[in-house]
Amino acid sequence: MAGHIKRRTIASNLDKVGETVLLEKIASGLTMAGLARELKISNLSLYHWIRKDPDREERFRQARAIAADQWADECLDIADASDNTSAHADRLKIETRKWLAGVAAPEKFQAKPTTAVQVNVNQLHLDALRQLNLAGSNQGGSNQGGSHQGGSNHDGSNPHEPDITIDVTPVKQVGSHNLDADDLPDPFDDD
Repeated sequence: MAGHIKRRTIASNLDKVGETVLLEKIASGLTMAGLARELKISNLSLYHWIRKDPDREERFRQARAIAADQWADECLDIADASDNTSAHADRLKIETRKWLAGVAAPEKFQAKPTTAVQVNVNQLHLDALRQLNLAGSNQGGSNQGGSHQGGSNHDGSNPHEPDITIDVTPVKQVGSHNLDADDLPDPFDDD
């Protein structure tokens, strides 16, 4: 019973302060915990008072959405004032405000999920070389015994496909220990 009387006293005191004043503080960027500390009441008492009236709860939700814009502006101010000595602390402040803004106004500030795509070009290159080798071995062996297949030349190649030659000459490793003048490109060569 004592808790119930205390709750009514807190609600009465909050009504005396005025909902408009409290909404302005929240909309200016003060957190609910900060407001409870300022009023010298518990967070639970503040939330209970807010949720007692559904219209009041909606007004506080709108005030927090306005505060999200304030927190986003603070992120820019913090980033602009940051230097090498405070970069890590400033990053934490910015991430916290971004998170608060995303919770208070998710339709505006919550990060959108992205799809990450990773392409391994080396694997694609190897797959293409394997396909070329398979195609080359199939073409070379398909015209044996003198029979002529439709759509291919007498040498067994398809006239609609370009001839592809793969040079597998090993690259010479050049370092300061084996550098010759012959290894350097000729600056006057037009090739």
